[in-house]
Amino acid sequence: MKYQKNNAMDFIPADETSLAVFDHESGDTHLLDERGIDIVNLLGEPQDIQSLLSGLAEIYDAAPDDMQEEVAAFLTQMVEKRIVLALAHED
Repeated sequence: MKYQKNNAMDFIPADETSLAVFDHESGDTHLLDERGIDIVNLLGEPQDIQSLLSGLAEIYDAAPDDMQEEVAAFLTQMVEKRIVLALAHED
């Protein structure tokens, strides 16, 4: 599975540490904190979770395995809210 930021949404900086994401279709607005912003920024191009974890490990100087559960749960929420799209692998 690969993940990518949903470019159909509006990503609006709310302040230095948060990002508002507006869904035109539903009218919903979601707020992301700094970690959410980093994840969404890394998903500008399709990535699998291992690539995403590697990018986050560089940002946070942490082991990918230490973040995997939290990032997977975050991705699940973001896919449910359609902020992030889950794409099938193109093998």
